[in-house]
Amino acid sequence: MESLSKKNVTEPVYKDNLYPKCTLCKKVPPLGIGEGFLLSGQFICSSCENMILSLSYDDPFYKQMVQQLKNIIYKKR
Repeated sequence: MESLSKKNVTEPVYKDNLYPKCTLCKKVPPLGIGEGFLLSGQFICSSCENMILSLSYDDPFYKQMVQQLKNIIYKKR
């Protein structure tokens, strides 16, 4: 069995993997689930999290992000 090292973890992600894909940006973070969090069962990467936290109320993108987050939280299951 191959031991895990930082090199193994940060190698490029390939198709048909089990890494999470961000619900907002649709990208797979290189370090997988460790680079984000789950919101109502949906994965949000740390890049999107940082972007959301840095938005000001005046930013035109703010309303779009609020709507996307509402869709995630209140999604009918």
